[in-house]
Amino acid sequence: MFKNTNRAKRRYHRARLINNRKCHWGYGIHGWRNDSTSEFTTMPKELKGLVANTPTPCSCDMCGNPRRTGWLKKYDKLKMQEKKALDNYNNQLEELKNGS
Repeated sequence: MFKNTNRAKRRYHRARLINNRKCHWGYGIHGWRNDSTSEFTTMPKELKGLVANTPTPCSCDMCGNPRRTGWLKKYDKLKMQEKKALDNYNNQLEELKNGS
């Protein structure tokens, strides 16, 4: 009989994510610096869990996926595979135009 380690793996990876993302959202190595008191505070436990689940705090243009923003040109929003396919398609069209 084998032991089911799914729960242990899930707990391990969640702890790993929390540890790796302790510097997200403005919290540095020493914590969040409050300008009014000039003291460093650490990330609260609830916020650590939120960062483990969703590393991006919002979906605005600065935090979200750059492919979904209006800043990039249409070609720059494509993935590498899509760019290669589009370039290949354009090359084939040019060959047809020049060959005929």
